[in-house]
Amino acid sequence: HHINFVTVMSTVSRGVKFLVLALSCVCLGLALFRHYIYLFEDAGSASIAPVQAPTWNDRSLTVREDVRSIKLDVPTALEKYYSELFPLITSAAYASEKCTMVMQTYKRLGTLRELVTHYCKADFLEKILIVWNDVGTPVPRNLLDLKDSCPKLTYLMEKENLMTNRFRPRPEITTKCVVIVDDDRKVEDLKDLEQAFFAWQEFPHRLVGFECRTYTLTPKGLFHYGVYNQNSKYPGNSMMLPATCFMHRVYQAIYHDPDVFPKELFDYINECMNCDDIALNFMVARFLADINMPQPCIITVGHKGRILNLEGSRGGYRGLSGRSNHYTARSECLNKFVSQFYGGVMPLRYSHFVLS
Repeated sequence: HHINFVTVMSTVSRGVKFLVLALSCVCLGLALFRHYIYLFEDAGSASIAPVQAPTWNDRSLTVREDVRSIKLDVPTALEKYYSELFPLITSAAYASEKCTMVMQTYKRLGTLRELVTHYCKADFLEKILIVWNDVGTPVPRNLLDLKDSCPKLTYLMEKENLMTNRFRPRPEITTKCVVIVDDDRKVEDLKDLEQAFFAWQEFPHRLVGFECRTYTLTPKGLFHYGVYNQNSKYPGNSMMLPATCFMHRVYQAIYHDPDVFPKELFDYINECMNCDDIALNFMVARFLADINMPQPCIITVGHKGRILNLEGSRGGYRGLSGRSNHYTARSECLNKFVSQFYGGVMPLRYSHFVLS
């Protein structure tokens, strides 16, 4: 039979257009799915066990029923932070980003040179900012000389020794990603650190890291701070320690915004010189709930290499975690924060995922 060439080409053209339209719909649907999901982690079930690697195809990921309500329900005071945290409907906004390391230090000369030399080898780090909390003490020459071999290194001299200095928004931070690292913590395999960075790129609204803590309820109804025990009736972790913690810089801004983060809480942290990290976890969890995305505030990342605490082997200032009343003091913070600053409501949610 005679075939009309124009008819054939017209049919092919319509087919190509349909295919392009179908692919566009699929891409848009996937983008919306990636942006508006939350991890469904049941805080009330005692049967939940740690599982491996949450992915976008995981059965535990679910789409919110009405995605339009998320933006509309954002409180006015949080709109600017929401817009910065979610600039696009996909994670492409973070794919080409590097990260800024912030390391607060106080009388840890024995560890600092080793850590700076080590982390300077990480290509994904754009800058290494040393927050110098040893007020009145100049940076020693052997540390200043590190800038010759590590151009990304900068020392930020503080006027006051405050716990909250490490969470301060700074003009030197030009990346969306910030990784807070303790001045005694060494992630021995930099591939582990980079893997955590990749995890943050997928979950930029959460606190991403290696070392977690949780809370339990005592028979008297008080909150108790501690390490997660798989035999516990509680299903997982709920707080990320900033010993090594990736987060969006927007959380630094919120932390120092008295219209969002209670000034009385901010002052209390600097007064008692403790629990600034617990307050960070509370703040992020509450923020996610306030923008209609209630979920755990953390992503735990597995690691193949060792994560070393150099405090004991290198000497220097003894940190808070080494003190005998550490867990008691942290438990007191939990109860005080809930009762005095969060209206009697615990904002933290349990997470039983480990991303590996």
